[in-house]
Amino acid sequence: MAVKITPAQREELIKTVEALHERGYNCAQSVFLTFAPLMGLDELSAQKLMQGFGGGMGGLGEACGALSGAVAALGMLSEAVTPGNQEEKERFYMRVKVLGEAFAAKAGGTRCPELKLEDPEERKKACGSFMTLAVELVTKAIGA
Repeated sequence: MAVKITPAQREELIKTVEALHERGYNCAQSVFLTFAPLMGLDELSAQKLMQGFGGGMGGLGEACGALSGAVAALGMLSEAVTPGNQEEKERFYMRVKVLGEAFAAKAGGTRCPELKLEDPEERKKACGSFMTLAVELVTKAIGA
């Protein structure tokens, strides 16, 4: 699946991720749902698929939900890796690694404890910036 996104569409995607989070979706859901129409997924299926990834995987404090949503979206917006094809798998993993490293460089880490602030208002602002960053990185990773 080759998806091209224009700069105007990119700006709409950023508005979408913000609106989804305001509606109460977790970070992973917000990022993934932003791309769901491009994947041909309905909102409920995308919502359910990502519901356990918020809070660093259900509150475990592992990978940031925004990053998890971005990796899942990248997978869905990419060609499928042929099972057993190590070369294809390594190419895709490299794309995930580049996305993850760019996220870490700009956000300050990839795990919730590294990213979250204690103050709820500051945390909400920070998480919003992480979701925006995740959307930007997915659009970059798919060549937009």
